Amino acid sequence: MSNQITAHIQFNFKGKTLTPTAILDLDSLMQQHGTIPDLHQMLATLNNIDSYSYEYEMMLGEEVRFRDAKGLATSFFDKNGFNITAFEQKWHEQQLFKRTLCRAKLNALC
Repeated sequence: MSNQITAHIQFNFKGKTLTPTAILDLDSLMQQHGTIPDLHQMLATLNNIDSYSYEYEMMLGEEVRFRDAKGLATSFFDKNGFNITAFEQKWHEQQLFKRTLCRAKLNALC
C-alpha cells in the first residue's frame, strides 16, 4: 500500500480565502530526498504560487495541516497533526529491514 497524505494550508489573501492543497506520495518524496522537503515551498510550487510574492509570504504565516492519511502514514497522523519526524524514522527503518531481507533472499518481493 502506498504511503500518502493530503497537505493543505488555509490563508487569506486580497480578501479571498485560499487553500493550496496537494496529495503527497510519501514514498516517492522519501526516495528522492531522504526526508520530506519543505511543505510550504512544495505546496506553493504545486499550486502556482510564486515564492517571491506577497501571497507566498502570507502562506508562510500559516501552519501546514493534514488529512486523508494512507498506509504507514496513518500510524503518525491524529487530530493533532502528522508527526513527520517519526514517520521518516519508521520509513527508513522499514527500508533497512527490506534491504536486509533482500540480501538474505528471504523476501519474495526483492
